[in-house]
Amino acid sequence: MFEKEPFGELERLVTQKLPDVARGVAREELRSEVWLWLMAQIGSRSYEQMRVDSWDIDLMTFGMEVVLNRRLTAGSVKRFEFAEQQPQQAFAVEPGLEQFLKDTPLSGDATEEEIEFLKAMKFKGKQPSRSYYCRELQNLRDPLHFPPVAQPGESV
Repeated sequence: MFEKEPFGELERLVTQKLPDVARGVAREELRSEVWLWLMAQIGSRSYEQMRVDSWDIDLMTFGMEVVLNRRLTAGSVKRFEFAEQQPQQAFAVEPGLEQFLKDTPLSGDATEEEIEFLKAMKFKGKQPSRSYYCRELQNLRDPLHFPPVAQPGESV
């Protein structure tokens, strides 16, 4: 895509996201005459100039950061990136995992979250057995491996 239209998609991203961010702030704040004058005063700008905020784009990573005046609006920094990601692939269930899941005495009380974790495990050149998955499930549940995490304001 970039070879056919150098920076065409990037330009669309910039021209789409900057107005989206500005529009969001405008909807929230621009109805307030006091806010408009305050923004102009804090930024040492004229009333007409105060609608302008800053943005920066990194052409190496295609990351874009939009910075709104922190003193005047809540979510003042917005970051957007073009990033290469691996596609989500549907992997075949490992034979050992399939055997483990069919063995109800071993896997009968496994939660969906635990099963999804076991399914996500990938092995290059190896095929774990049913007993491997049984042990892995035990490891997931062992409090020695995963001690409780203290919540804010709480001690463990």
